[in-house]
Amino acid sequence: MPTVLELKENRAQVWERMKQLVDGAEAENRSFNAEEQANWGQSNADIEALEERIKNQEHLERAPARADHPRQTAVLDTRNQASLRTAPEYRQAFENWLRVPRAVDLDPESRSLMASGFTSAQVQVRAMGTNVPTAGGYLVPETLEKKIEQALLWYGGMREVGEVIRTESGNDLAMPTSDDTTNTGEILAENTAATEQDATIGARILKAYMYSSKIVRASHQFLQDPAIDVESWLADLLAIRIGRITNTHFTTGTGANQPSGIAGDSTQGVAGATGQSTSVTWDDLITLEHSVDRAYRFAPGCRYMLRDSTLRELRKLKDGEGRYLWQPGMPNTGVGAIATINGYPYTINNDVAAMAASATAIFFGDLKKYKIRDVRGWMLLRLEERYAEYLQVGFLGFSRHDGVLLDAGSNPVKHYSNSAT
Repeated sequence: MPTVLELKENRAQVWERMKQLVDGAEAENRSFNAEEQANWGQSNADIEALEERIKNQEHLERAPARADHPRQTAVLDTRNQASLRTAPEYRQAFENWLRVPRAVDLDPESRSLMASGFTSAQVQVRAMGTNVPTAGGYLVPETLEKKIEQALLWYGGMREVGEVIRTESGNDLAMPTSDDTTNTGEILAENTAATEQDATIGARILKAYMYSSKIVRASHQFLQDPAIDVESWLADLLAIRIGRITNTHFTTGTGANQPSGIAGDSTQGVAGATGQSTSVTWDDLITLEHSVDRAYRFAPGCRYMLRDSTLRELRKLKDGEGRYLWQPGMPNTGVGAIATINGYPYTINNDVAAMAASATAIFFGDLKKYKIRDVRGWMLLRLEERYAEYLQVGFLGFSRHDGVLLDAGSNPVKHYSNSAT
């Protein structure tokens, strides 16, 4: 399997061929001919494929190695659910619970461990006005939760750039904000009292919206097959389904009974001129960068965020010296190990709007100012009787999240909007 470095070298070679095509056509003041257009399209597809392979390989290299813990017989402190979920005994009991046809078929030790990991406070389902205790879910083992979190980080983009905050309870979490950028100090004359100038303190509230994976069904034959890695199968399904909706809400959420997305919390830095309903210029990007205060421009979290189709258009842009804004970023070139736009890193998020009339298509700024809240652990509910006639079992995953951009008043993140016409 090629290494990340080898894949990046291949990407740089393809990019050089693409630049030669554009430069050759511009030198002769003409458009691409049919052959050149076909070559450009193929090269662009190759670049996108290499970008995906690089991202996949980097993800694999970052993922923690899966540990196969030996079974132990130590007595567990079942009062502490956090430590319980890290124990190999709980993981084994959880895997047994996934596979057996009925929970009562578990051995006594597994039943005891699963009961310790049961939670009814996390999920409330009302029937005839009363809470149903068995509506709670079982907290997934830490190993499975890490797989889900890795997949969430991989999916979408907002978790790559935002700061994730984990809390044990789902009570409203106040995140204090302060915008003191308009206030200054003063010079004092001798024996003169200092002037008062209060700081303005605000707060953004992070809630804990309950998300569901929707029901995932599996046959008894599938679950009982020892060759099936049920944990990984569930981790992928739960993460993809919940990852899709949470990333959408973190990007474009309204803040009304859902997270407040970065699209609504950020402010416009520049709008495209008339005729730029599906395009952007280098001048627009320069204006967008400088619409963000330099304190945020030099922050570690400062970067671009856009969808893949917008990146495709940006690859064609050059600066005033004829240099391409997009650079593949090879470690041995001095440019850096990551691809950049005008020297800044970028993140692909396909929940960002495609360039179209009045679309909010490009974000720039300190994206670490976007805060994502995760509450406690993931929960899983097993539905046995509902699909019994099909010899199937239903699984339902739950997790709680919220997101908000802090310091919106000082505008740490700005966006580019396409022209309406």
